[in-house]
Amino acid sequence: MSDNTKKEGLQFENGNVTVSQQVIATIVKDAMADIEGVHCLASDMEDTKNRKFFINVAPKSESIKVSVNKSELSLEVCVVLNYGTNVIDVAGKIQEKVKDVVENVVGLPVKDIDVTVDGIYVEEN
Repeated sequence: MSDNTKKEGLQFENGNVTVSQQVIATIVKDAMADIEGVHCLASDMEDTKNRKFFINVAPKSESIKVSVNKSELSLEVCVVLNYGTNVIDVAGKIQEKVKDVVENVVGLPVKDIDVTVDGIYVEEN
C-alpha cells in the first residue's frame, strides 16, 4: 500500500476512527490553493505546459507526506513558488494556514509542517 492510501487509525472510547492519508493530503492541498506566491505542488509541475520556465525543479511523485505519531500529525510539503516571492514569508504562511485548516477539519493537532521549496516558476513574458 502506498503512503498516499495508507490509513491511520485512532482509538477512542466508542471505537476507532480511520482517516486516509490521501484525505489529509487533499485538505493540505486545498488549504494552500489561495496562498499568494505558491505556484503549485512539486508533483503538479509535470502537468504544467510551460515546464521550461521552472528553475531547478525535478518532478516528484509525492509532494505531501503525512505521518501520525501518538495522535499528532507531522506533514511535509514540497512546493514550487512564483519568482520574486519571499521564500521565508510564503513558507511561514503555508505552515500557518495548513496547520489551522488541518487541525480544524481533521481534529488532530499538527506537531510540525516541513516546507521544502523544490523550485521557482518564472512567468513567460
